[in-house]
Amino acid sequence: MRADRPPPHNAAIEASVRARPAHGRLADERATVGRGRAGEADPAPSTAEAEPPDATLTGHGGGERRTAEGFGRLLELSDAPGLKVLAVIAAEALVAGSGLAERLGERLQIDLRAFWQPDETFRALRTDKAALGRGAAAVGAAPASQATGKE
Repeated sequence: MRADRPPPHNAAIEASVRARPAHGRLADERATVGRGRAGEADPAPSTAEAEPPDATLTGHGGGERRTAEGFGRLLELSDAPGLKVLAVIAAEALVAGSGLAERLGERLQIDLRAFWQPDETFRALRTDKAALGRGAAAVGAAPASQATGKE
């Protein structure tokens, strides 16, 4: 599988994304799984095993043999750590903004408010009057014809 790694449109967006709690939680889970500790309490990593926080588990090429070896390692795990590994892989590979991502969020009843709130970077990107009106109307902030960027 390949990781979905859309490049940020600019430095402000990249900084905004990196500041979100979900970004840090995924990096923590990825590091735990990457060190082979999916089912254990996670001690602090040594400097020798530290990887960049955005190093992915997926998309490193290889081929059929490497895939079979990885699958074999997954089969050796009990359910909880195996599911943690698969969850990290799914989080890396799921295409951001896709219909599948939206459907999974609905199905799993994920409350995104725990992980993301609009910030100044997001608000600065919202300049389309029609889109602002629809967004404001959807949350009951104002009648669509009176919506402003601040709302």
